[in-house]
Amino acid sequence: MLKSPQEYRKARACVFKHLAENIERAITILDVGGTVEYWKCDALIPFNAKRIILLNLFRQNVSNPFESTIGDACDLSSYKDNSFDVVFSNSTINLLNNACDQASMASEMRRVAKKYFLQTPNHYFPIDWRTKVPFFHLLSPHAQSLFFHKINVGTYRRTRSKEKATKLATRIRNLTYSELKTLFPDASIISEQVFGFSKSFMVTNLHK
Repeated sequence: MLKSPQEYRKARACVFKHLAENIERAITILDVGGTVEYWKCDALIPFNAKRIILLNLFRQNVSNPFESTIGDACDLSSYKDNSFDVVFSNSTINLLNNACDQASMASEMRRVAKKYFLQTPNHYFPIDWRTKVPFFHLLSPHAQSLFFHKINVGTYRRTRSKEKATKLATRIRNLTYSELKTLFPDASIISEQVFGFSKSFMVTNLHK
């Protein structure tokens, strides 16, 4: 049976909480690209979390145990090595549209984290998570741009702006299993399965 997005998030939250709560002390979490709504809606907060720092491009209105900071996922130089017990990130690395920035984010996460947990869509899942159109994301950026400009594409209305069509076609870069293994060599990768296909991956060293 196909689950709803909320059910997948709930199942993912259970995996994360189980692993994080195995750390036998109060922990500080850095969420790269996170929002307070995500944590509250999905009951994601481990009982042993004393601080959760939400790093994003915008300031958020938060209260304890959350803190909000503005920052760049590719540059965490304001933090020392191993600054956080856990670094968490959900569907953020795929929003960086080039491999160089993705490698920078992965490297920075691993540097400042004692442990980490990252989730990201699988590039080879048959359904494009943006448009809901099968295999659309496997087209070249040029071909995607043409479609965005000429016709309605799934959940996206046609855009008459060639510039906007190009931005839509190039604003994300989904990752493959092998790319994630290269970026996070010390991690285990857990697949979220839909009808025998890997919909997305959970990448973590929390179990070690």
